[in-house]
Amino acid sequence: MAILKNTVGHRPLIYHQDDLDCPVIANVDLLVIGGSQSGVAAAIACRRGMEYLGMDQPRILLVEQNNYLGGQSVTNMVSQWEIPAFRQNVGKWQIKGIGIEMVERIVELGGSDKLWEDLVDLQRQEDAEWPSLGQDRKIHGEEALNIEAIKFALMDMCIDDGIELLLDARVVAPIETTVNHDVDITSGLARLPGSILPEHVRSCAGGAIAEHFSGRGAILSKITIDASSNGLMCWWLAGKHGCTVDPPKHRGLTQSYVWIGGINMDEFLSWVRTLSDDVFEMYPSDPDQMQAHVDTGRLIWFKSKGMNKPREVFEAAEKQEGEQLDVLFKAGFTPVGFYMKWVGNYPGHGVFAVDGPYYREDSLDGATWTSEHVRNLYGSWGLFRIIRHMPGFEHAYLAKTCERMGLRTTRVPLGLYKIKGDDLKTNQEHPDAIGVADWHDRTDEGDTGKWGYHVPLRALIPREIDGLLYCGRAVSFDHGAMNAHRGIGTTIVCGQGAGVGAAVTLAMKTQPRFVDREKVQEILKHQQVVLDIPHL
Repeated sequence: MAILKNTVGHRPLIYHQDDLDCPVIANVDLLVIGGSQSGVAAAIACRRGMEYLGMDQPRILLVEQNNYLGGQSVTNMVSQWEIPAFRQNVGKWQIKGIGIEMVERIVELGGSDKLWEDLVDLQRQEDAEWPSLGQDRKIHGEEALNIEAIKFALMDMCIDDGIELLLDARVVAPIETTVNHDVDITSGLARLPGSILPEHVRSCAGGAIAEHFSGRGAILSKITIDASSNGLMCWWLAGKHGCTVDPPKHRGLTQSYVWIGGINMDEFLSWVRTLSDDVFEMYPSDPDQMQAHVDTGRLIWFKSKGMNKPREVFEAAEKQEGEQLDVLFKAGFTPVGFYMKWVGNYPGHGVFAVDGPYYREDSLDGATWTSEHVRNLYGSWGLFRIIRHMPGFEHAYLAKTCERMGLRTTRVPLGLYKIKGDDLKTNQEHPDAIGVADWHDRTDEGDTGKWGYHVPLRALIPREIDGLLYCGRAVSFDHGAMNAHRGIGTTIVCGQGAGVGAAVTLAMKTQPRFVDREKVQEILKHQQVVLDIPHL
């Protein structure tokens, strides 16, 4: 495999506003780096927060490396935003605000799992039934939103709210401005319980250099929100003093989906009903409810309970002449089973999202990152060549592979507060809460942490960098909380909190570490954010 070696990048040159080597293409109040649902929430929340405060219309620019918005929801087909993250299975709302507004607008465009329509009904009328068609009262969080609807809805929301967009542009270097050393950095939010005091302020973000195919340009900003999910600005401006870079084994997986279409659902389900109970875990577990879900366009999923199950499928693939399963050797991963999540947008239409190849390597290394993508494509085709031996898959086709493999964590910013794994288990509350978070579905009666926990504003504010907030997956947490902060719902909570934090910071003409937390919470409540942990 002819791939470049030793392409590990280094921190780029840090530009100052007085020594730029490219033209200034924008001078804005807020620069948002990254157009995922989190970055979009941040931009819109800031604009609406400034309006609430009676300030002049701010100039907000969102820079996105793709030519569309949506982040990993689109590039890696992570369109399962998880209904239980919004409304827990025990019937308590956990996320509203801009997050539920996004869902409503996406669902209205059509093509999403009908369970999302049920959730929207719950939002509009409190007496609506919980989205369930049978005895299995739980929602498992794998119901898909329509990818094209995500792209359009997020763009349309930005246009409606006056957010400027720069698409197909990558931020490649930071701009810093002068640090004010005449302030007490141990005051403000640093005085709250559990805060980690900074030694000193090392840098102050003043914008970034963006590169489009037409060239490079400087974007000056009063406040920057890094929604890149990779801790770019913290790493660039302060190195190891701005973020941690854990060994690959301590990071989340690099992983992808493979979408397979053309499935005869009746034939497939008839076959599944003949299998023993030790082959698949499935949702819904009740056969009548499963059929109702298929008939109405609602989620079903299947997960192999053991190695190489269903065994006859793997055996048929191995025996098939000309099957060319050698692509799996090139992929560097061994499929041991299936996790299939139905993403068919309409009743009876069979499209499954299948968990694809995954790797636990140094994805920050350019050569390794390239190799993973090459191997992922081989692995996607290899997985398809196995799964098409299932009954009902005879005329299946490879519908879609990911544009960019998904990263769960790379760098973790160092904030004024570090969210800990124990915070999740003890439903930790904070005086500077900007919303409630949770990891996946933890609503069994015996679960600790099932009610969620507060995300403190301090976890979005760098410890030793001014002029900057962050959101998306990359906020300040320890390894025990990593799994929580890769969920779509949580990233929206962080985005809206960062955006309102930026709005109040701009209005006060101060730094994020000195922001009025009570004013931030007042605005968040006005924006319909849930700030109280929803205990019974």
